[in-house]
Amino acid sequence: MKNALVGFMVVNGALALVASAAPAQKLEQLNVQSITQTANLMPGPGPARPIYSKLQVEVVSTGCTRGADFRVTVKKTGDEQFVTIRRMSPDLCEVVAHPDTIEIETTALLNSQNLPVHIVNPMRVETHFVH
Repeated sequence: MKNALVGFMVVNGALALVASAAPAQKLEQLNVQSITQTANLMPGPGPARPIYSKLQVEVVSTGCTRGADFRVTVKKTGDEQFVTIRRMSPDLCEVVAHPDTIEIETTALLNSQNLPVHIVNPMRVETHFVH
């Protein structure tokens, strides 16, 4: 069982093997600043051509964050797309954490010209307090 937690417990006086799914990874706070799509949508022979999307995303970095560290997944529901952005590789640099804008490239999004796109990740809010 991939990504599972395995343990033992006593059930009715007998030792039983118990497996459960690993806890879901917490979604990182980020801000999607823009999504740009390019594609050749002219019909022609052969397979459908992919739509290339570039997302400008502001994330918190400690110095080594790259767009390739993230994976974009899209769930289409009716006429809407729900986009989730997950960090797949940790930023192990030791610079003070700071906001950084990166570019993430993907072919996961559909033609979004007339489809609403929802970002599932929580939004990162920058606060400035005046005393």
